[in-house]
Amino acid sequence: MIRPRLKKYFWRKMVVTNCLFLLFVVAIFTGIRYRTTIAAIRNAAEDVLVQYANTNTSQFQLIFDDMSRLTLNLAVSDLTGDILRSANTYHGSNNYFESAQAKRRQLMNMMQQMAGPNLVKSSISILSAKGDYVLLDVYPSLLLCRNEMQELSRLDQFQGKTPYKLISKSEADSYGRTDTPMFSYARKISDEYRVLGYVEYQKPASDLDDIFCSSSETFQMVSLVAHGEEWFYLSDPQFSDPDILLPALRQKEPGQAVTTVSLEQGSYLVYHTSVPGHGFDIYTLLPESYYTQRVWGELKLLIAQSILLLLSMLFFILLISKQIYKPVRNLRHKIEHLELDNIRPGPELSEHADEIELFNHVFAEMVARIKRQNDQLLQQKIRELQVSYRALQAQVSPHFLYNTLYLIGLKGEEHEVPEILDMCSCLTHMMGYCVDLKNDQVPLSRELEYMNNYLLLMKYRYLDKLEYELDIEESVKTLPVPKFILQPLIENCFTHGFKNCGAEKYRILFSLKQAKDTWTLLIEDNGNGFSPEEEERVQKDIGFVQQSIEHPNAKFVSEITGIGLINTYARLFISFSKQVTLRVGTSRLSGGFVEITCPIVMDSRPGGLSSGPTDPPGPKGGSDKWNP
Repeated sequence: MIRPRLKKYFWRKMVVTNCLFLLFVVAIFTGIRYRTTIAAIRNAAEDVLVQYANTNTSQFQLIFDDMSRLTLNLAVSDLTGDILRSANTYHGSNNYFESAQAKRRQLMNMMQQMAGPNLVKSSISILSAKGDYVLLDVYPSLLLCRNEMQELSRLDQFQGKTPYKLISKSEADSYGRTDTPMFSYARKISDEYRVLGYVEYQKPASDLDDIFCSSSETFQMVSLVAHGEEWFYLSDPQFSDPDILLPALRQKEPGQAVTTVSLEQGSYLVYHTSVPGHGFDIYTLLPESYYTQRVWGELKLLIAQSILLLLSMLFFILLISKQIYKPVRNLRHKIEHLELDNIRPGPELSEHADEIELFNHVFAEMVARIKRQNDQLLQQKIRELQVSYRALQAQVSPHFLYNTLYLIGLKGEEHEVPEILDMCSCLTHMMGYCVDLKNDQVPLSRELEYMNNYLLLMKYRYLDKLEYELDIEESVKTLPVPKFILQPLIENCFTHGFKNCGAEKYRILFSLKQAKDTWTLLIEDNGNGFSPEEEERVQKDIGFVQQSIEHPNAKFVSEITGIGLINTYARLFISFSKQVTLRVGTSRLSGGFVEITCPIVMDSRPGGLSSGPTDPPGPKGGSDKWNP
């Protein structure tokens, strides 16, 4: 029952799986593109907002820079101060400047020169502390007395206050000259003793509308200018109550250039700029509908494209799945009836083979490889049996060599040449130690015995030219160490230290000491020693060993140069948990020295260290000669 159901639902499952995967991909693609589109449109809107806000701020600052400059120049002028001092000594009730026409003309000429062409729809006035005035404007002249001017003037706001300047927002002209709202910039005129008067520069509110309302018509932007804690100007008076709007705009998150604020009229993008030196904050608002309408248009187009893409891909999936189903069913039929005895080579592939044909071909090759590997495994088992048989035969060879060396030693003793007996005995013990494969670690005493046999053989070779001294503490002889660590170090003295040395005698000092938790091996000779390049090479090889052991996949082994010395260090480094140090340098004998320090670690294997194989038959000579 299982097999027919699989055949029945295979095609449906394949189609459904592919459709779900395609739907997931299209959904992810749509989401990413939608978020990217929103981000791009919002960034474009923010760029427009920032650009226009900065432009408006620059124009706004130019106006107040000009008003500040003009009022300051008039306030610090010596002519202004002298004339206002004269006006303050006048005791009449009329305007002082009606009788002092010459001084009035002097002030007006100075005001005209400083203002230049800026007087179009503007007004500049100089008032004394008692209410005398000089007006320079394009409006009808005023004929007011001192008391009437003091009642009309807004400069009474200076009274009792320390500020030297006063900025007033747009209001109706207090002098009644025009119906146009005016904003002003006023500054005190004083000397070191008292206030002499005031200078006031007024401009129509239409100058601010020209700056902020032009961008509002195009992009529906709204600009709010605040001065200190109060609002100064609002480009759209019908927008919202400025006293409520200003606190909402001041709640801006730090570190954000453009933020979003929700108001009664909707949600707005807000960009804040300031006017240095005048205390103005300008908030430019752009409705989010400016870019959300474009987002909805893009979203509709994106949904239509996604649906069209999904339907097209579903159609192609149905066609492709149907084409795949038939060859897959044939392949399953081959797998169900596969037997190793009936394996045939796969058909040759044509240049136009599709993936299913390639899969059939690969499957046939895989089965053929399984058969070949099965045959190779059988051949490997046969070879292993042959190797075991040869190893069994090879065990006879050491005994033959032992007996031969023993006979040579006896012949030497018969001919009264005991040196031959000693040499054969040393060599026999060394061979027995080499063929012992039962233990990886041995006591230091066995290593010392192996090294001593080697030294005795070298003594017979070099005779009186070789001198060596061994200084060994008894406590270290029982410590476990890896095999073959001492003899290669002594051999280095002959192969490297004494090679082409030219010394009359070859001297070797061997020391083996135990400290509290460590034991130290020191070998010194009077040979060639280590050159600085060789010392550097040894340190480099030590680094290679450490890296190759700590990182088994690293390829450092091929770079190691000193095989005997570095091989000994590597085996000790592995055996004693990396707590091994190796030093080389110049010895006390003007040759080289090798110093190795290892921790004391007792063997924890069951039964401790074995004593090694039984010594082979034959005379035993030279193993107890620790000093020549």
